[in-house]
Amino acid sequence: MIEREIIIYSLRPPAKKKPEEDLEWLCKSLGLIGPRDKDKTTMRILKFIIDNTRKGNSVNLEEISNFAEISKAAALHHLEKLFQRGLITKAERKYELRMFNIEETINEMHRDMERMFSMMRKISEEMDEEMGFTSR
Repeated sequence: MIEREIIIYSLRPPAKKKPEEDLEWLCKSLGLIGPRDKDKTTMRILKFIIDNTRKGNSVNLEEISNFAEISKAAALHHLEKLFQRGLITKAERKYELRMFNIEETINEMHRDMERMFSMMRKISEEMDEEMGFTSR
């Protein structure tokens, strides 16, 4: 099972400050919106969770599926993508933004990536040593 999946596309950010366009850019940059997601369901669910987190609320699966007008199974699919990317958390059957705001959530995702690369560097160093590679 994948704990975290980091996908980053380098895309030009929107020219003007517009929260909806900024959120769409963020979701596209993280691979959450693709050509098949015409309704931008994952983005709409993320925005719903962000709005509720800002108000101090977490939301359950039924609230999310009702909001998005999709089945619970489909909602779970989208929630899993958001969870794997590190954007949301789940506690007691309720979902919320991982940190208290979007910027801190992105910062935490950045720390996740640093931890992953640190682990990969350590293991690759051990592999090189075991295989007889030398460094400069």
